Amino acid sequence: MEWIKGLPDEMKVKDFSQGERSEYLYFVGCTASFDPRIQEIAKALVRCLKQSEIDFGILGNEEHCCGNEIRRMGEAGLFDMLVEENVKRFESYQIEHVFTMCPHGFNVLKNEYPQGSWKSSIRPNFLQNT
Repeated sequence: MEWIKGLPDEMKVKDFSQGERSEYLYFVGCTASFDPRIQEIAKALVRCLKQSEIDFGILGNEEHCCGNEIRRMGEAGLFDMLVEENVKRFESYQIEHVFTMCPHGFNVLKNEYPQGSWKSSIRPNFLQNT
């Protein structure tokens, strides 16, 4: 969660892992979580969402890798484990909408995860009007 440090207090992001709830889950992803260059993009997205009064949250320290790169390297067993853990987490928090800014994360969430009570998108419809 290093990427979120430095945001002003009025930009505080809801954290599902801390008992907070929201309409949308922003699945930050590995690159935005760890690469300082991409962290600025994640912060900019948070500012846009906050200014647009979009109700969203993150998984905080409970967010695991989506598994895209692991899948591509052929680690099917580890990928399956990550999918199972992530889907259980989505369901336990009753998440209905997941969005990400990562095209690889979006691809794996949409096309390789079992679709249950939640839907994934890379650019939710609400961003069209912001």
